[in-house]
Amino acid sequence: EVQPQFTLLQKTMGMAEGVGRQLNPNANMWPIARDLASEWADDQGGLLTQISAIADKALAFGMKLPDLLDRAETILNRFDAPPPPPKPDHTVLWVVVTGALAGVIFGVFVI
Repeated sequence: EVQPQFTLLQKTMGMAEGVGRQLNPNANMWPIARDLASEWADDQGGLLTQISAIADKALAFGMKLPDLLDRAETILNRFDAPPPPPKPDHTVLWVVVTGALAGVIFGVFVI
């Protein structure tokens, strides 16, 4: 798979070659640029670069692993804990208080 950066580099080099040929028709920049392009390609996607990136990600994951294990243990402990007691239902109390208040207000206005 060709990386987009490489395609952009190739287009830029082609443009530079065109300008160079206008200045000097005998100029050939490709032998000079071959070493630079090879070095750039190795830096961008070479095997060592990929191995280094994988190692960095593995190290970062290793640093997070203790925290992930603690979180997993906390979640598992929640499943083992007994459920909390149900909250008392105050619906009946509210109906009685509302009814009594309505009765008092009705009694004050009627009497």
